Amino acid sequence: MQIRNIFLYNAQSKDRITIDGTVVTNNREPIEIGRKKTIKDLQVHFMDNYELAVATGVTERLDSIFLNVSEFRGKVSELEIKLLGRRNPIKFGLS
Repeated sequence: MQIRNIFLYNAQSKDRITIDGTVVTNNREPIEIGRKKTIKDLQVHFMDNYELAVATGVTERLDSIFLNVSEFRGKVSELEIKLLGRRNPIKFGLS
């Protein structure tokens, strides 16, 4: 099994998000909820309402990682995330 999806919750247009150095969002484009973007072999999904996802058990999927961007905003500029079935970690950047 390998992680294939990253779900980003509560991202805002002002967030500049990068995954492995590739810009996923920038300050010029509005974020469309439900939009999907492919970065290498990962599907990056933009979602809202992280609390509802947790309450319904969606965040327990084993093939995906779920990040509530609002928890990292202003606190972390880069995370290194080790994912199941992947040799190298993914670098998640937020500025």
